[in-house]
Amino acid sequence: MYRKIYAGRFRCPSWFSPALRDLLRRLLDPNPDSRTDADGIVGHPWFCHGAGDEELARLMRGHEEEPWFKPEFKEEDMAREMTAFDILNFSAGSDLSALFGAGPGKERVFVSEPTAAVLSRVEAAGRKEGYRVRREGKRGTGPVYLEEESGGGIVAKVSVFKLADAVSVVEVVKGDGAEAALFWTERLEPAVKPPVLS
Repeated sequence: MYRKIYAGRFRCPSWFSPALRDLLRRLLDPNPDSRTDADGIVGHPWFCHGAGDEELARLMRGHEEEPWFKPEFKEEDMAREMTAFDILNFSAGSDLSALFGAGPGKERVFVSEPTAAVLSRVEAAGRKEGYRVRREGKRGTGPVYLEEESGGGIVAKVSVFKLADAVSVVEVVKGDGAEAALFWTERLEPAVKPPVLS
């Protein structure tokens, strides 16, 4: 599988349009010199099809999360152990967000405690700072969103992924701006990391 990825050999489903196949071929080009960049993606006919300049600008800003771009949340995915593909997905090489400019940063922390304990500390830190706290999932294992009360902008999204029985990965996607960065260093990072016993 790695050899195919390295060589850039892949097959597209038959229902992909020729324009989409062309865009994917350019994106997955193993040669970084000839690989398309963000301007090439934005200027590609498939990407621009049916979208006006205003809509494209809103997509590139990334501040407004439209329902059709919101990933489908499955609670059972949060509770199950991760597979090799999930772990590979955490690799910086498979993260295409850098192609679209500087967006919110990510932090990952390994913990050896239950998901509920981590998420409850995150919720407490968010409420203490006056943010609206929203948790997805019926069993409380879903990601926690911390949102501004006034504007509704997302300050942080915290997800916990179970690697094994005693080890989990906490992934924090930080919002844009100085306020989100300050909240991470002063409140959220201590809440995510397990308390130190003395």
